[in-house]
Amino acid sequence: MKMRRDWMNAPEKNRAELERILFLLETEFEFSIAILYGRYVGGRMRNEMQGYELLLLTHDDPSHEGWQLEEYLKSAFPTSKRHEWKLHIETVNIHTFNNTNTASWFFWNIRTEGTIIYDNGREALGVFRNTMFKHIEAYKLARSQYDYFFNNGSAMLDDAERLWDEQKPALAAIQLSYAAQFLLRAQETVFYGNFIHTSNLQKSFRRARVFSKRLVDAFNLNYPPDALLFEQLEGLRRAPRNHTDFALSERQYRRYRDALRKMQGIIRDSCGRHLFYLQHGKSAAQIKAEEAKRAEAAE
Repeated sequence: MKMRRDWMNAPEKNRAELERILFLLETEFEFSIAILYGRYVGGRMRNEMQGYELLLLTHDDPSHEGWQLEEYLKSAFPTSKRHEWKLHIETVNIHTFNNTNTASWFFWNIRTEGTIIYDNGREALGVFRNTMFKHIEAYKLARSQYDYFFNNGSAMLDDAERLWDEQKPALAAIQLSYAAQFLLRAQETVFYGNFIHTSNLQKSFRRARVFSKRLVDAFNLNYPPDALLFEQLEGLRRAPRNHTDFALSERQYRRYRDALRKMQGIIRDSCGRHLFYLQHGKSAAQIKAEEAKRAEAAE
């Protein structure tokens, strides 16, 4: 693999490290183009977790999702041996990337700020051809996805509370588990335009937290109780079916419910701000500042 050598103003150790990462990825996953975006190319769209941010474009539908490649690299190139141990990977086929950019805030930002650091020499000409972003189109798509996932996730959480009050802990447990999945998918679809296809809540959370500092601060997967929380929530959808002696204590139930209510509020606020930006082309803070400036000028 030969990387482009003029792609960023960064220490040689980072260039060499990314070259090794892409070489290892190529042995596991066939991709045509690698785009670096975010912090390491001076982009404004940045992962709250920081680190390398890579979008891998494929000719056909990707055989792997980004989280699977991140897991692969943990063994192929352990974080303890890297200069930059934080890494976020996304995968998508070139056709999707070329044809959804007008309605995808995530892809549009990569088109305007990303830098191709590797290509196979056959398909790069079709990338970055169109950088128009249609805010209203993006808003309508994101709004419909948000309404579906967030509203259903919230309804499941409400149902869990009702079922618990009706002394039906097994049914309440299942609703808690699916509420977590739907709430996280609401965050994913608003910011990315899609969600990863996995029932693993830790994997979904890792992706959903990328653009939410409050999610990062509220749930730390390096803190064993928080990591266990997601494992337990995921298990709740199967435990009542697999164990005839399934039991959910009052203490456990309240812990799960309170965590999901916190997650629900964070996601509502996070998505609300982003949906407002998509609809108006500006943040609420920017509009407020402009109004204040006009009022000051009028005086």
